[in-house]
Amino acid sequence: MTPIFLLILSFFSSFFQEERTFDASKFTLDGISCFQTTEEQIKRTYGDVALTETDYECGYFSNREQKKNYYELIYPKKTWIGNSQQGYQIDVIEFDPEGKTQLKYGDLIFSGKSTRKELEEYFGSKASPIQINEPKRIHLDHLAGSFEGRDDGFILYFGKEYLVAFQYSSPC
Repeated sequence: MTPIFLLILSFFSSFFQEERTFDASKFTLDGISCFQTTEEQIKRTYGDVALTETDYECGYFSNREQKKNYYELIYPKKTWIGNSQQGYQIDVIEFDPEGKTQLKYGDLIFSGKSTRKELEEYFGSKASPIQINEPKRIHLDHLAGSFEGRDDGFILYFGKEYLVAFQYSSPC
């Protein structure tokens, strides 16, 4: 093959690459399954906390859309969401710069020491800038991942070069 043809072929193959998808059942935090656990397991691991009612306008955890009541278990740097009938899953994780909080996906560890560059390589895509205006304006970069066979996923947020947060995302 000619070098020009190889260059064109490599361009088109990278252009049409599929987005990396993730098996939600492989995510764990502090030994707990992130996407199917119980209120009891969460409280046994992190301590007792009051259930906080949610009020999402739309999505998988919208009380109105789903015709069910959902609650959050809010801990410092971690929030779980769900109900006793369907179970609970992680909603938000704020990572510490020391890397003590670790979200695991098989052998991959997401922590405050994870760099944007290493996760871009793993995801096979570049982080994009995003601006968050509440409670104050913050400029971050983000990468999105989706779950295999589902239309929900997650967003990773980077401040400067390091991972600062994980957030579950469902379509509205």
